[in-house]
Amino acid sequence: MDTPGSGVAPSDHTSRPVAVIGAGVLGRRIALCWAAAAYRREASRPMGRVIAHTALDSAVRNVWHVIECVPEILQIKQEVFTRLETLVARDSILATNSSSYRSSLVVGDLGSATKCRALNTHYYMPPYVRAVELMTSGTTRREIFAYLAQRMEEVGLRPFVVRKESIGFIQNRVWAAIKREMAQAHYVQERKLPTEHTIDFLKREFIDKEKLGLNSKNGGFYPPKQGAVTGLRLFVCENGLSGQVDNLETGKVLEYSAAGQFQRTIFESQYLPDGIAVLKEEGVMFWTCMGFPGQDDGMVYSARLDGTNLRPLIALDERDATRWCVGITLSRRLGKFFWTQKGAAKGWQGRFFSANMVTPPGETFSNRTDKVCLLEGLAKPIDLDFHDESSNLYWTDRGEMPWGNMPNKLPLDDHGRAINDNHTPLLKHQILARKFHEAIGLKIDAQNQHVHVADLGSSICRCNLDGSEKTRLVFEEGRAWTGIALA
Repeated sequence: MDTPGSGVAPSDHTSRPVAVIGAGVLGRRIALCWAAAAYRREASRPMGRVIAHTALDSAVRNVWHVIECVPEILQIKQEVFTRLETLVARDSILATNSSSYRSSLVVGDLGSATKCRALNTHYYMPPYVRAVELMTSGTTRREIFAYLAQRMEEVGLRPFVVRKESIGFIQNRVWAAIKREMAQAHYVQERKLPTEHTIDFLKREFIDKEKLGLNSKNGGFYPPKQGAVTGLRLFVCENGLSGQVDNLETGKVLEYSAAGQFQRTIFESQYLPDGIAVLKEEGVMFWTCMGFPGQDDGMVYSARLDGTNLRPLIALDERDATRWCVGITLSRRLGKFFWTQKGAAKGWQGRFFSANMVTPPGETFSNRTDKVCLLEGLAKPIDLDFHDESSNLYWTDRGEMPWGNMPNKLPLDDHGRAINDNHTPLLKHQILARKFHEAIGLKIDAQNQHVHVADLGSSICRCNLDGSEKTRLVFEEGRAWTGIALA
């Protein structure tokens, strides 16, 4: 594996820096590992620092170790190492993080004194996988591996020394061998290998039982993720006010997966988008834009879920804030719809009401007698949804702690009247969960027994219908979420 060379291990590595060339995702992760270790190794030392450079010569001045993480283009890597040979100290260890090219190709034109200090170091992703593979260039000195492996262990990494130069990762080769024997029937049959504990076991215990992976209903090799959901789509409004605000028409309508992965931006340049609802069967969404505060320019829009057929529907023109209707939902079982009126900002004038879906005979919207106030004296109720099976009404309230800024629920009887037992002390309803940051949007996933909540503090969370097992699905610091809908 090794060819003897000249030179000694780097001197005084505790006072010399490590350089990472390339600041992509993996490059930043590697830099963080080494910077954090500076503090962990010696409590008396200052916290490790990461300093950004745009010039290679200043970045590698007096370093004891360089890790190259530039794009996987051989010419670029070779040019970097050619320059490094003239810039770094003669005892510096040079590493490429490439898994596509052998380090012998990267350092092929360098002098022998440099080649013997060069190798591949394969770091893994995501960050909690601490394995690092050390691979020879064919001329890497034997002492380099022992020395660098010891430094990596001090950092908290788990180094593995590869005995032969190659491309790719050890893990990929081991996993490929496992898959060949576990999943490829022809491979096993050709070699007359036993199948009782491989293919037969896999089919009997996993495939036949539909245990196909962590995100499947029945899990996979491990139990399913708590509340694993497949196929669900999250549509959310983001009002654009969490960052630099030059104008108010910077809101967005976006789509995320049920697991919280960003999918796409559907609409941009929205004027303070707020509530959103989806008709999944029709493939249509509706959302509101509040418009400029104090002006009569709020709007309601609709579009197909793919972003086509955008249409303005209703312009709002009510100036009395105490009568502004914010959230709305309905119960087909009870034959009623429910809505919130927020009142002045955190002024404890908020209320929510119910009325029959069919206006009583001989009455109109202005004189109907079936309108009922279910709760009043709320800080600022916003969005709401109804769970037909349990007959519970859920809503968000932006009031101050301890009674606001969280999702709540109120049980109703079969006539749609409030049931005020089993409520939070001093209140006429139940607080569902806490520790939200300006909770706004709320939507129930009845099939999976979940409540989704979007807040202005950059989070989209999910909990069970009883408020337990709260999970943050999305956190994006540059977002201020408002409405949310599921499809």
